[in-house]
Amino acid sequence: MAARESFAPLLLLLATVLSAAAVCRAARYGALVDVRQGHLESVSAIKPTYSGYLPVDPDGSAIYYAYYEAQQRGEDVGEPPIVLWLQGGPGCASTFGGFYELGPWSVTPDLSVVRNEGTWNRLFGLLLVDQPVGTGFSPATRGSASIPVDEMGMAAHLYAALQGFFTGHAGLAGRPLFITGESYAGKYVPSIAHYIFQAAEDATLDSTANRPTAGVAAEAPPPLLRKRALPPDTAPPLFRLAGVAIGNGLTDPRAQTQTLAAAAYYAGLLPPALRDEVAGRAAAVVALIDEGKWTEAHDTREELRRFITNVTGLGTMFDTRRTEEYDPTKSVDRFLNLPEVKEALRALPNITYVSCSDAVRAAMGADVMRSVKHLLPDILARIPVLLYQGQYDILDGVASVTSWLSNLEWPGAKEFGAAKGELWYLRHAGRLAGAGTAEASARGEGGRGRGRSDGDATTQVAGWVRSASRLTHAVVYRAGHMVPRDQPAAAQQLLEDWVARALDG
Repeated sequence: MAARESFAPLLLLLATVLSAAAVCRAARYGALVDVRQGHLESVSAIKPTYSGYLPVDPDGSAIYYAYYEAQQRGEDVGEPPIVLWLQGGPGCASTFGGFYELGPWSVTPDLSVVRNEGTWNRLFGLLLVDQPVGTGFSPATRGSASIPVDEMGMAAHLYAALQGFFTGHAGLAGRPLFITGESYAGKYVPSIAHYIFQAAEDATLDSTANRPTAGVAAEAPPPLLRKRALPPDTAPPLFRLAGVAIGNGLTDPRAQTQTLAAAAYYAGLLPPALRDEVAGRAAAVVALIDEGKWTEAHDTREELRRFITNVTGLGTMFDTRRTEEYDPTKSVDRFLNLPEVKEALRALPNITYVSCSDAVRAAMGADVMRSVKHLLPDILARIPVLLYQGQYDILDGVASVTSWLSNLEWPGAKEFGAAKGELWYLRHAGRLAGAGTAEASARGEGGRGRGRSDGDATTQVAGWVRSASRLTHAVVYRAGHMVPRDQPAAAQQLLEDWVARALDG
Protein backbone atom coordinates (compact mmCIF):
# COMPACT_ATOMS: atom_id res chain seq x y z
CA MET A 1 0.00 0.00 0.00
CA ALA A 2 1.67 3.24 -1.08
CA ALA A 3 1.77 6.05 1.44
CA ARG A 4 -0.05 9.21 0.52
CA GLU A 5 1.99 12.39 0.11
CA SER A 6 -0.15 14.08 2.73
CA PHE A 7 1.34 12.07 5.57
CA ALA A 8 4.84 11.35 4.27
CA PRO A 9 6.34 14.43 6.00
CA LEU A 10 4.77 13.37 9.28
CA LEU A 11 6.33 9.92 9.03
CA LEU A 12 9.74 11.35 8.23
CA LEU A 13 9.41 13.48 11.34
CA LEU A 14 8.49 10.40 13.37
CA ALA A 15 11.47 8.48 12.09
CA THR A 16 14.12 11.17 12.41
CA VAL A 17 13.09 13.48 15.24
CA LEU A 18 10.85 11.75 17.74
CA SER A 19 12.26 9.23 20.16
CA ALA A 20 10.68 5.82 20.54
CA ALA A 21 9.23 6.89 23.87
CA ALA A 22 7.54 9.89 22.30
CA VAL A 23 6.09 7.81 19.50
CA CYS A 24 4.82 5.16 21.91
CA ARG A 25 2.32 7.12 23.98
CA ALA A 26 0.42 5.09 26.52
CA ALA A 27 -3.26 4.78 27.31
CA ARG A 28 -5.13 2.40 29.59
CA TYR A 29 -8.30 0.85 28.25
CA GLY A 30 -11.51 1.08 30.17
CA ALA A 31 -14.52 -1.16 30.62
CA LEU A 32 -16.06 -2.56 27.48
CA VAL A 33 -19.31 -1.10 26.23
CA ASP A 34 -21.26 -1.42 23.01
CA VAL A 35 -19.54 0.56 20.27
CA ARG A 36 -21.44 1.19 17.06
CA GLN A 37 -21.15 3.46 14.07
CA GLY A 38 -22.97 6.62 15.06
CA HIS A 39 -22.54 5.79 18.75
CA LEU A 40 -18.81 6.16 19.30
CA GLU A 41 -18.62 8.39 22.36
CA SER A 42 -17.34 5.32 24.23
CA VAL A 43 -14.78 4.27 21.62
CA SER A 44 -12.06 4.84 24.23
CA ALA A 45 -12.95 1.36 25.47
CA ILE A 46 -10.91 -0.18 22.65
CA LYS A 47 -7.76 1.83 23.31
CA PRO A 48 -4.65 -0.33 23.55
CA THR A 49 -2.43 -0.08 26.58
CA TYR A 50 0.26 1.29 24.26
CA SER A 51 0.13 2.03 20.55
CA GLY A 52 1.91 4.07 17.93
CA TYR A 53 4.53 3.79 15.23
CA LEU A 54 7.96 2.19 15.26
CA PRO A 55 10.33 3.59 12.60
CA VAL A 56 12.09 0.86 10.63
CA ASP A 57 13.64 2.68 7.69
CA PRO A 58 15.40 6.04 7.20
CA ASP A 59 12.86 6.83 4.46
CA GLY A 60 10.23 7.31 7.17
CA SER A 61 8.45 3.98 6.79
CA ALA A 62 7.15 2.71 10.11
CA ILE A 63 5.34 -0.27 11.57
CA TYR A 64 2.13 0.35 13.49
CA TYR A 65 1.73 -1.54 16.75
CA ALA A 66 -0.91 -1.99 19.42
CA TYR A 67 -0.13 -3.59 22.76
CA TYR A 68 -2.79 -4.88 25.16
CA GLU A 69 -1.62 -5.72 28.66
CA ALA A 70 -2.67 -9.01 30.22
CA GLN A 71 -6.13 -8.91 31.74
CA GLN A 72 -5.17 -11.09 34.70
CA ARG A 73 -2.01 -10.33 36.61
CA GLY A 74 -0.76 -9.88 40.14
CA GLU A 75 1.62 -11.35 42.66
CA ASP A 76 0.30 -14.85 42.12
CA VAL A 77 0.72 -14.51 38.35
CA GLY A 78 3.97 -12.55 38.20
CA GLU A 79 5.00 -10.55 35.17
CA PRO A 80 3.03 -12.04 32.27
CA PRO A 81 4.80 -13.19 29.11
CA ILE A 82 4.26 -11.25 25.89
CA VAL A 83 2.73 -12.87 22.81
CA LEU A 84 3.45 -11.29 19.43
CA TRP A 85 0.87 -12.15 16.77
CA LEU A 86 1.73 -12.05 13.05
CA GLN A 87 -0.98 -12.34 10.40
CA GLY A 88 -0.31 -14.02 7.07
CA GLY A 89 -0.80 -12.91 3.50
CA PRO A 90 1.79 -11.83 2.68
CA GLY A 91 0.40 -8.40 3.40
CA CYS A 92 -2.34 -9.10 5.95
CA ALA A 93 -2.44 -6.98 9.09
CA SER A 94 -2.14 -8.29 12.62
CA THR A 95 -4.75 -5.77 13.71
CA PHE A 96 -7.21 -7.78 11.61
CA GLY A 97 -6.47 -10.82 13.76
CA GLY A 98 -6.71 -8.62 16.82
CA PHE A 99 -10.29 -7.61 16.05
CA TYR A 100 -11.45 -10.81 14.33
CA GLU A 101 -9.67 -13.71 16.01
CA LEU A 102 -7.81 -13.30 19.27
CA GLY A 103 -7.77 -9.76 20.64
CA PRO A 104 -9.79 -8.61 23.66
CA TRP A 105 -12.66 -7.45 21.43
CA SER A 106 -14.31 -8.74 18.27
CA VAL A 107 -16.05 -6.66 15.62
CA THR A 108 -19.41 -7.90 14.35
CA PRO A 109 -20.95 -7.27 10.90
CA ASP A 110 -23.04 -4.37 12.27
CA LEU A 111 -19.81 -2.80 13.61
CA SER A 112 -20.64 -3.42 17.24
CA VAL A 113 -17.84 -4.60 19.49
CA VAL A 114 -18.22 -7.59 21.80
CA ARG A 115 -15.84 -8.93 24.40
CA ASN A 116 -13.84 -11.91 23.19
CA GLU A 117 -13.79 -14.46 26.00
CA GLY A 118 -11.20 -16.45 24.05
CA THR A 119 -8.72 -13.59 23.86
CA TRP A 120 -5.02 -14.33 23.93
CA ASN A 121 -4.35 -11.47 26.34
CA ARG A 122 -6.18 -13.12 29.23
CA LEU A 123 -2.87 -14.18 30.80
CA PHE A 124 -0.39 -12.61 28.37
CA GLY A 125 0.46 -9.21 27.01
CA LEU A 126 -0.63 -9.19 23.36
CA LEU A 127 1.42 -7.32 20.77
CA LEU A 128 -0.06 -6.71 17.32
CA VAL A 129 2.09 -5.32 14.51
CA ASP A 130 0.96 -4.44 11.00
CA GLN A 131 3.91 -5.69 8.99
CA PRO A 132 5.60 -5.54 6.54
CA VAL A 133 5.32 -1.81 5.91
CA GLY A 134 2.46 -1.14 3.53
CA THR A 135 0.23 -3.46 5.56
CA GLY A 136 -2.80 -2.29 7.56
CA PHE A 137 -1.97 0.97 9.35
CA SER A 138 1.75 0.80 8.48
CA PRO A 139 2.80 3.27 5.78
CA ALA A 140 5.33 2.55 3.06
CA THR A 141 6.65 6.06 2.44
CA ARG A 142 8.10 5.37 -1.01
CA GLY A 143 5.35 3.02 -2.07
CA SER A 144 6.47 -0.36 -3.36
CA ALA A 145 10.12 0.71 -3.08
CA SER A 146 9.77 0.67 0.72
CA ILE A 147 8.15 -2.78 0.96
CA PRO A 148 10.44 -5.76 1.66
CA VAL A 149 10.63 -8.27 -1.17
CA ASP A 150 11.77 -11.31 0.82
CA GLU A 151 11.93 -12.85 4.29
CA MET A 152 15.26 -11.26 5.17
CA GLY A 153 13.94 -7.79 4.40
CA MET A 154 10.80 -8.51 6.39
CA ALA A 155 12.81 -9.83 9.34
CA ALA A 156 15.16 -6.82 9.32
CA HIS A 157 12.20 -4.42 9.55
CA LEU A 158 10.39 -6.47 12.18
CA TYR A 159 13.56 -6.83 14.26
CA ALA A 160 14.04 -3.05 14.16
CA ALA A 161 10.43 -2.62 15.27
CA LEU A 162 10.85 -5.04 18.18
CA GLN A 163 14.03 -3.30 19.27
CA GLY A 164 12.18 0.01 19.14
CA PHE A 165 9.24 -1.37 21.08
CA PHE A 166 11.39 -2.69 23.92
CA THR A 167 13.43 0.51 23.93
CA GLY A 168 10.31 2.62 24.27
CA HIS A 169 8.84 0.25 26.86
CA ALA A 170 11.94 -0.88 28.71
CA GLY A 171 9.86 -2.17 31.60
CA LEU A 172 8.57 -4.96 29.34
CA ALA A 173 11.97 -6.10 28.08
CA GLY A 174 12.52 -8.59 30.89
CA ARG A 175 9.44 -10.64 30.06
CA PRO A 176 9.69 -13.74 27.87
CA LEU A 177 8.48 -13.17 24.30
CA PHE A 178 6.55 -15.77 22.31
CA ILE A 179 6.18 -15.14 18.58
CA THR A 180 3.04 -16.60 17.06
CA GLY A 181 1.31 -16.36 13.72
CA GLU A 182 -0.95 -17.90 11.13
CA SER A 183 -0.95 -18.87 7.46
CA TYR A 184 1.89 -17.07 5.63
CA ALA A 185 3.32 -16.34 9.06
CA GLY A 186 4.48 -19.94 8.73
CA LYS A 187 7.35 -18.21 6.93
CA TYR A 188 7.43 -14.99 8.96
CA VAL A 189 7.77 -16.70 12.34
CA PRO A 190 10.79 -18.92 11.56
CA SER A 191 12.45 -16.06 9.67
CA ILE A 192 12.25 -13.52 12.49
CA ALA A 193 13.07 -16.12 15.16
CA HIS A 194 16.23 -17.18 13.34
CA TYR A 195 17.14 -13.52 12.75
CA ILE A 196 16.88 -12.86 16.49
CA PHE A 197 19.10 -15.80 17.38
CA GLN A 198 21.70 -14.87 14.80
CA ALA A 199 21.77 -11.28 16.05
CA ALA A 200 22.41 -12.64 19.54
CA GLU A 201 25.04 -15.13 18.37
CA ASP A 202 26.89 -12.59 16.24
CA ALA A 203 27.04 -10.19 19.18
CA THR A 204 28.33 -12.94 21.46
CA LEU A 205 31.04 -13.89 18.97
CA ASP A 206 32.02 -10.27 18.42
CA SER A 207 35.24 -9.57 20.31
CA THR A 208 33.84 -6.22 21.39
CA ALA A 209 30.86 -7.81 23.14
CA ASN A 210 31.62 -7.96 26.86
CA ARG A 211 28.24 -8.91 28.25
CA PRO A 212 25.69 -11.67 27.61
CA THR A 213 22.75 -10.58 25.46
CA ALA A 214 19.08 -10.97 26.24
CA GLY A 215 18.57 -13.37 23.34
CA VAL A 216 21.12 -15.93 24.53
CA ALA A 217 20.12 -18.75 26.85
CA ALA A 218 22.06 -19.37 30.07
CA GLU A 219 23.46 -22.56 28.57
CA ALA A 220 24.76 -21.64 25.14
CA PRO A 221 23.17 -23.68 22.32
CA PRO A 222 25.23 -25.13 19.48
CA PRO A 223 26.30 -22.68 16.75
CA LEU A 224 23.68 -21.86 14.16
CA LEU A 225 23.78 -24.19 11.18
CA ARG A 226 22.21 -21.72 8.77
CA LYS A 227 23.93 -18.34 8.93
CA ARG A 228 22.50 -15.50 6.88
CA ALA A 229 23.86 -12.08 6.02
CA LEU A 230 22.57 -9.62 8.63
CA PRO A 231 23.31 -5.90 8.39
CA PRO A 232 26.76 -5.25 9.92
CA ASP A 233 25.42 -2.82 12.52
CA THR A 234 22.76 -5.22 13.89
CA ALA A 235 22.60 -4.84 17.67
CA PRO A 236 21.91 -7.77 20.02
CA PRO A 237 18.27 -8.30 21.02
CA LEU A 238 16.91 -6.36 23.97
CA PHE A 239 14.47 -9.16 24.78
CA ARG A 240 14.37 -12.93 25.30
CA LEU A 241 12.63 -15.10 22.74
CA ALA A 242 11.11 -18.04 24.61
CA GLY A 243 9.07 -19.92 21.98
CA VAL A 244 7.30 -19.79 18.63
CA ALA A 245 3.90 -21.06 17.50
CA ILE A 246 2.45 -21.35 13.98
CA GLY A 247 -1.18 -22.00 13.12
CA ASN A 248 -2.10 -23.50 9.74
CA GLY A 249 1.17 -22.23 8.33
CA LEU A 250 2.73 -22.15 4.88
CA THR A 251 6.36 -23.04 5.60
CA ASP A 252 7.56 -25.37 2.83
CA PRO A 253 5.46 -24.58 -0.27
CA ARG A 254 6.97 -27.36 -2.39
CA ALA A 255 5.94 -30.17 -0.07
CA GLN A 256 2.67 -28.54 0.90
CA THR A 257 1.53 -28.03 -2.70
CA GLN A 258 1.87 -31.76 -3.30
CA THR A 259 -0.77 -32.54 -0.65
CA LEU A 260 -3.61 -30.55 -2.23
CA ALA A 261 -5.01 -33.33 -4.42
CA ALA A 262 -5.04 -35.93 -1.65
CA ALA A 263 -6.42 -33.51 0.95
CA ALA A 264 -9.38 -32.59 -1.26
CA TYR A 265 -9.93 -36.17 -2.43
CA TYR A 266 -9.98 -37.75 1.03
CA ALA A 267 -12.25 -34.97 2.25
CA GLY A 268 -14.73 -36.31 -0.30
CA LEU A 269 -14.52 -33.22 -2.50
CA LEU A 270 -12.99 -34.64 -5.69
CA PRO A 271 -13.73 -37.69 -7.85
CA PRO A 272 -10.69 -39.70 -8.98
CA ALA A 273 -10.36 -38.03 -12.39
CA LEU A 274 -10.31 -34.53 -10.92
CA ARG A 275 -7.97 -35.68 -8.17
CA ASP A 276 -5.51 -36.77 -10.84
CA GLU A 277 -5.88 -33.46 -12.68
CA VAL A 278 -5.18 -31.53 -9.48
CA ALA A 279 -2.16 -33.73 -8.82
CA GLY A 280 -0.86 -32.99 -12.33
CA ARG A 281 -1.29 -29.26 -11.86
CA ALA A 282 0.48 -29.48 -8.50
CA ALA A 283 3.37 -31.32 -10.17
CA ALA A 284 3.69 -28.40 -12.59
CA VAL A 285 4.03 -26.02 -9.63
CA VAL A 286 6.72 -28.23 -8.11
CA ALA A 287 8.61 -28.31 -11.41
CA LEU A 288 8.64 -24.50 -11.52
CA ILE A 289 9.94 -24.39 -7.94
CA ASP A 290 12.71 -26.83 -8.81
CA GLU A 291 13.68 -24.62 -11.76
CA GLY A 292 13.82 -21.56 -9.52
CA LYS A 293 11.00 -19.84 -11.41
CA TRP A 294 9.53 -18.41 -8.25
CA THR A 295 7.03 -15.93 -9.66
CA GLU A 296 5.67 -18.42 -12.18
CA ALA A 297 5.41 -21.04 -9.44
CA HIS A 298 3.42 -18.65 -7.26
CA ASP A 299 1.09 -17.65 -10.09
CA THR A 300 0.52 -21.29 -11.08
CA ARG A 301 -0.24 -22.28 -7.49
CA GLU A 302 -2.78 -19.46 -7.25
CA GLU A 303 -4.42 -20.75 -10.44
CA LEU A 304 -4.52 -24.21 -8.87
CA ARG A 305 -6.21 -22.85 -5.75
CA ARG A 306 -8.88 -21.18 -7.87
CA PHE A 307 -9.36 -24.37 -9.88
CA ILE A 308 -9.87 -26.50 -6.75
CA THR A 309 -12.27 -23.96 -5.28
CA ASN A 310 -14.32 -23.90 -8.48
CA VAL A 311 -14.54 -27.65 -9.12
CA THR A 312 -15.35 -28.45 -5.48
CA GLY A 313 -17.84 -25.62 -5.05
CA LEU A 314 -16.15 -24.57 -1.81
CA GLY A 315 -16.48 -21.10 -0.40
CA THR A 316 -12.83 -21.36 0.61
CA MET A 317 -10.19 -24.06 0.92
CA PHE A 318 -9.42 -22.63 4.34
CA ASP A 319 -12.53 -24.31 5.77
CA THR A 320 -14.48 -26.94 3.87
CA ARG A 321 -17.63 -26.12 5.87
CA ARG A 322 -17.80 -22.50 4.78
CA THR A 323 -19.82 -21.12 1.90
CA GLU A 324 -17.81 -17.88 1.84
CA GLU A 325 -14.50 -16.42 3.00
CA TYR A 326 -13.80 -15.32 6.56
CA ASP A 327 -15.22 -11.86 7.38
CA PRO A 328 -17.25 -11.70 4.15
CA THR A 329 -18.75 -8.29 5.02
CA LYS A 330 -15.30 -6.74 5.62
CA SER A 331 -16.49 -5.67 9.05
CA VAL A 332 -12.96 -5.24 10.42
CA ASP A 333 -11.88 -3.04 7.51
CA ARG A 334 -15.00 -0.89 7.82
CA PHE A 335 -14.61 -0.56 11.58
CA LEU A 336 -10.91 0.29 11.54
CA ASN A 337 -11.50 2.99 8.93
CA LEU A 338 -13.86 4.93 11.21
CA PRO A 339 -12.11 8.21 12.18
CA GLU A 340 -12.96 7.80 15.86
CA VAL A 341 -11.50 4.30 15.88
CA LYS A 342 -8.28 5.44 14.23
CA GLU A 343 -7.97 8.16 16.83
CA ALA A 344 -8.51 5.70 19.68
CA LEU A 345 -5.88 3.35 18.24
CA ARG A 346 -3.47 6.24 17.51
CA ALA A 347 -3.28 5.32 13.84
CA LEU A 348 -2.48 7.92 11.20
CA PRO A 349 -5.80 9.46 10.11
CA ASN A 350 -5.00 9.65 6.38
CA ILE A 351 -4.34 5.94 5.92
CA THR A 352 -7.09 3.88 4.34
CA TYR A 353 -6.98 0.64 6.28
CA VAL A 354 -7.06 -2.54 4.20
CA SER A 355 -6.68 -5.79 6.11
CA CYS A 356 -4.74 -7.45 3.27
CA SER A 357 -2.59 -5.32 0.96
CA ASP A 358 -2.35 -6.17 -2.73
CA ALA A 359 0.78 -4.00 -2.94
CA VAL A 360 2.61 -6.04 -0.31
CA ARG A 361 1.44 -9.31 -1.83
CA ALA A 362 2.79 -8.20 -5.22
CA ALA A 363 6.09 -6.97 -3.77
CA MET A 364 6.74 -10.29 -2.04
CA GLY A 365 5.26 -12.46 -4.79
CA ALA A 366 8.59 -13.82 -6.00
CA ASP A 367 9.45 -14.99 -2.48
CA VAL A 368 6.21 -16.79 -1.59
CA MET A 369 7.23 -20.21 -2.89
CA ARG A 370 10.64 -20.27 -1.19
CA SER A 371 10.87 -22.59 1.81
CA VAL A 372 12.03 -21.66 5.31
CA LYS A 373 11.87 -25.23 6.59
CA HIS A 374 15.67 -25.29 6.83
CA LEU A 375 15.56 -22.71 9.65
CA LEU A 376 13.58 -24.94 12.00
CA PRO A 377 16.45 -27.17 13.25
CA ASP A 378 18.33 -24.12 14.57
CA ILE A 379 15.17 -22.87 16.26
CA LEU A 380 14.34 -26.25 17.80
CA ALA A 381 17.85 -26.38 19.24
CA ARG A 382 16.98 -23.31 21.30
CA ILE A 383 13.28 -22.94 22.09
CA PRO A 384 9.95 -24.82 22.07
CA VAL A 385 7.94 -24.84 18.84
CA LEU A 386 4.17 -25.36 18.56
CA LEU A 387 2.54 -26.18 15.23
CA TYR A 388 -1.26 -26.37 15.26
CA GLN A 389 -3.91 -26.75 12.56
CA GLY A 390 -7.66 -26.66 12.29
CA GLN A 391 -9.28 -29.90 11.17
CA TYR A 392 -11.18 -28.50 8.16
CA ASP A 393 -8.41 -26.55 6.39
CA ILE A 394 -7.36 -28.42 3.23
CA LEU A 395 -4.90 -25.76 2.03
CA ASP A 396 -2.53 -25.27 4.97
CA GLY A 397 -4.01 -27.86 7.30
CA VAL A 398 -2.99 -31.15 8.86
CA ALA A 399 -1.93 -33.01 5.71
CA SER A 400 -0.13 -29.95 4.39
CA VAL A 401 1.97 -29.34 7.50
CA THR A 402 2.62 -33.03 8.15
CA SER A 403 4.08 -33.34 4.63
CA TRP A 404 7.17 -31.30 5.50
CA LEU A 405 7.21 -32.01 9.22
CA SER A 406 7.65 -35.74 8.63
CA ASN A 407 10.82 -35.05 6.61
CA LEU A 408 12.34 -32.43 8.89
CA GLU A 409 15.87 -33.40 9.88
CA TRP A 410 16.63 -32.43 13.47
CA PRO A 411 18.00 -34.27 16.52
CA GLY A 412 14.54 -35.08 17.88
CA ALA A 413 13.13 -36.33 14.56
CA LYS A 414 13.21 -40.04 15.42
CA GLU A 415 11.57 -39.54 18.81
CA PHE A 416 8.96 -37.22 17.33
CA GLY A 417 8.19 -39.60 14.48
CA ALA A 418 7.57 -42.41 16.97
CA ALA A 419 5.22 -40.32 19.12
CA LYS A 420 1.72 -41.80 18.79
CA GLY A 421 -0.06 -38.76 20.11
CA GLU A 422 -3.15 -38.54 22.26
CA LEU A 423 -6.45 -36.74 22.53
CA TRP A 424 -6.49 -33.43 24.35
CA TYR A 425 -9.53 -32.11 26.13
CA LEU A 426 -11.13 -28.73 26.55
CA ARG A 427 -11.57 -27.89 30.21
CA HIS A 428 -14.71 -26.15 31.48
CA ALA A 429 -16.63 -27.09 28.36
CA GLY A 430 -19.73 -25.22 29.45
CA ARG A 431 -18.02 -21.82 29.54
CA LEU A 432 -16.88 -21.46 25.97
CA ALA A 433 -16.28 -24.97 24.76
CA GLY A 434 -16.83 -25.47 21.10
CA ALA A 435 -19.00 -22.39 21.02
CA GLY A 436 -16.67 -21.11 18.37
CA THR A 437 -18.23 -18.23 16.52
CA ALA A 438 -21.65 -17.13 15.46
CA GLU A 439 -20.95 -18.82 12.14
CA ALA A 440 -20.18 -22.11 13.89
CA SER A 441 -23.35 -21.90 15.94
CA ALA A 442 -25.35 -21.23 12.80
CA ARG A 443 -23.91 -24.41 11.28
CA GLY A 444 -25.10 -26.31 14.33
CA GLU A 445 -21.57 -27.37 15.23
CA GLY A 446 -21.02 -25.44 18.42
CA GLY A 447 -21.33 -28.17 20.99
CA ARG A 448 -20.63 -31.36 19.08
CA GLY A 449 -17.82 -33.61 20.17
CA ARG A 450 -17.28 -36.54 22.49
CA GLY A 451 -16.58 -35.57 26.08
CA ARG A 452 -15.80 -37.08 29.44
CA SER A 453 -16.46 -36.27 33.07
CA ASP A 454 -13.71 -36.30 35.70
CA GLY A 455 -15.33 -35.65 39.06
CA ASP A 456 -16.69 -32.13 38.94
CA ALA A 457 -14.91 -31.23 35.72
CA THR A 458 -16.72 -31.50 32.40
CA THR A 459 -14.44 -31.81 29.41
CA GLN A 460 -14.80 -32.09 25.66
CA VAL A 461 -12.44 -33.58 23.10
CA ALA A 462 -10.65 -30.64 21.50
CA GLY A 463 -8.32 -32.51 19.15
CA TRP A 464 -5.16 -34.55 19.23
CA VAL A 465 -1.58 -33.70 20.07
CA ARG A 466 1.84 -35.30 19.82
CA SER A 467 5.14 -33.98 21.08
CA ALA A 468 8.78 -34.87 21.58
CA SER A 469 11.72 -32.82 22.73
CA ARG A 470 10.88 -29.17 21.99
CA LEU A 471 8.33 -29.82 19.22
CA THR A 472 4.56 -30.01 19.74
CA HIS A 473 2.07 -30.71 16.95
CA ALA A 474 -1.61 -30.20 17.75
CA VAL A 475 -4.83 -30.47 15.76
CA VAL A 476 -7.96 -28.57 16.76
CA TYR A 477 -11.29 -30.21 15.96
CA ARG A 478 -14.21 -28.23 14.52
CA ALA A 479 -11.88 -25.49 13.28
CA GLY A 480 -10.66 -24.28 9.92
CA HIS A 481 -7.78 -22.01 8.96
CA MET A 482 -8.44 -19.36 11.60
CA VAL A 483 -8.44 -21.54 14.69
CA PRO A 484 -8.78 -18.71 17.26
CA ARG A 485 -11.90 -17.51 15.43
CA ASP A 486 -13.48 -20.93 14.96
CA GLN A 487 -12.65 -22.41 18.38
CA PRO A 488 -11.64 -19.56 20.69
CA ALA A 489 -11.68 -21.55 23.92
CA ALA A 490 -9.61 -24.39 22.48
CA ALA A 491 -7.09 -21.99 20.93
CA GLN A 492 -6.80 -20.04 24.17
CA GLN A 493 -6.27 -23.15 26.27
CA LEU A 494 -3.80 -24.64 23.79
CA LEU A 495 -1.66 -21.50 23.84
CA GLU A 496 -1.84 -20.95 27.60
CA ASP A 497 -0.95 -24.56 28.42
CA TRP A 498 1.90 -24.64 25.90
CA VAL A 499 3.38 -21.37 27.18
CA ALA A 500 3.18 -22.66 30.76
CA ARG A 501 5.07 -25.82 29.78
CA ALA A 502 7.63 -23.80 27.84
CA LEU A 503 8.32 -21.57 30.84
CA ASP A 504 8.61 -24.59 33.12
CA GLY A 505 11.35 -25.92 30.88
